[in-house]
Amino acid sequence: MDNRNLLPVRPEVKILFFDHVGIQVGVSELGMGNGLPITEPLERGEIRSYSSSLELADDLEPQYFQVQIFSPDVNG
Repeated sequence: MDNRNLLPVRPEVKILFFDHVGIQVGVSELGMGNGLPITEPLERGEIRSYSSSLELADDLEPQYFQVQIFSPDVNG
């Protein structure tokens, strides 16, 4: 991730995984835990990499995914 904004941001990313018929079989989230921010803010011009594990329902193999990226600024 990178921050090209003037203000610091606290990115939130959600990746949804779906099987061949479109049923969601897993999700991986970064940035929020129990409704609270869990990552340090990205400062202006900063670039950072993240990784996460994924647990799939019934060990199904995903065929499709959807990435949702939110980047609210740190001040509100």
